[in-house]
Amino acid sequence: MEGLFLGIDCGTQGTKALVLDAGSGRVLGLGSAAHAPARGRDGRREQDPSDWLAALHTAVAGALHGAGVNGQAIRALAVSGQQHGLVMLDAQGQVLRPAKLWCDTETTAENQKLLNLLGGPQGSIERLGLVIAPGYTVSKLLWSKRSFPDLFARLAHVLLPHDYLNYWLTGRACSEPGDASGTGYYNVHHNTWATDVLQHIEPGERLLAALPELLAPGDCIGPLREQAASRPGAEPSRLGGHRRRRQHAQRHRYRQYQPWHDYPQPGHLGYPGSLRRPCPVQPQGRGGELLRLQRWLVALGLHDEPDQRLRAGT
Repeated sequence: MEGLFLGIDCGTQGTKALVLDAGSGRVLGLGSAAHAPARGRDGRREQDPSDWLAALHTAVAGALHGAGVNGQAIRALAVSGQQHGLVMLDAQGQVLRPAKLWCDTETTAENQKLLNLLGGPQGSIERLGLVIAPGYTVSKLLWSKRSFPDLFARLAHVLLPHDYLNYWLTGRACSEPGDASGTGYYNVHHNTWATDVLQHIEPGERLLAALPELLAPGDCIGPLREQAASRPGAEPSRLGGHRRRRQHAQRHRYRQYQPWHDYPQPGHLGYPGSLRRPCPVQPQGRGGELLRLQRWLVALGLHDEPDQRLRAGT
């Protein structure tokens, strides 16, 4: 595979970006920007999503400048980001309050309440395939309802930090099973949202409607929004993208990407290609059994045919 690719990692402490020459394997440009520290009393760890966007802009601009190119030279974009956190948006897509992060423990009491309602650790495993913990998203939802009922009443989109970046880039609220399995309201057994868990937070269908659409690996998300594509260095309709989950990537070895030539339509954000086997569940309830991924797409390319999709190498 030839061409230049842009990689982005939006972590807890900062955002990093690099431009990679796929042909030679050389990194041509690097960029980074720090986030405001996630500090607070009583275990609160929150960040303003606008900090991520500002850092994203700075890091990408730095990487492109270092490589001596602009967005027109980039064939695809790869995005890595935080899991488990909570970003709440209203119907206009505006952030309602700072995002609670994966390392936030302020919701310990809410997590214990939900764990009891699920029947304890064993009941949680039987119903979800994992034992929910304070770091998961589900207790953050209950905490938000209790702490900010007026804001919670305006809630229209429930996103992970990683999903929020994709939403800002494309305008489409979506997720996939690997990230969803770390929320605490996803059923790993049946690979679907756990609607019964949401009923413990708020009866009715409102929360289910606020969850992102679940996409299969290989699906395209859509073209970049004008507000993202028009940023300095990112030429409109030329950047594509690929999500890969950061925590999972640290646990699993990347497979070789085969030289397929059917890639997403130019200017589209592509979803990660991952094939998985049924997830084995620990019967004794040892921690969280996130969806175990067996194959990974390392990079994306762009093709002129609009109907082509990603395919994973073997």
